[in-house]
Amino acid sequence: MFAYGGKDETAIGNVLHWTFGDYAVKDPAFKEAYLSNTVDWSKPEYRSMLKEGLERFKQLNAYVRTGSFTNDGSSHSKRSPKGT
Repeated sequence: MFAYGGKDETAIGNVLHWTFGDYAVKDPAFKEAYLSNTVDWSKPEYRSMLKEGLERFKQLNAYVRTGSFTNDGSSHSKRSPKGT
């Protein structure tokens, strides 16, 4: 999840897709609505699932920005001083 989630152009779509897929396994009515692009987002249970997906995305973003090697400088090779 982290490998694909960190790509800006696909991150939120992937996280929501995984959240919806997890929910679809448990709720056949949601699965049918999701696959036919007819989800009624006014239903409280579906809105809470959407909120859960957005929270997961925020957590992933926080990890990518602060907890991974990509932003702490460790991805750059440490060069030895000149002449050594």
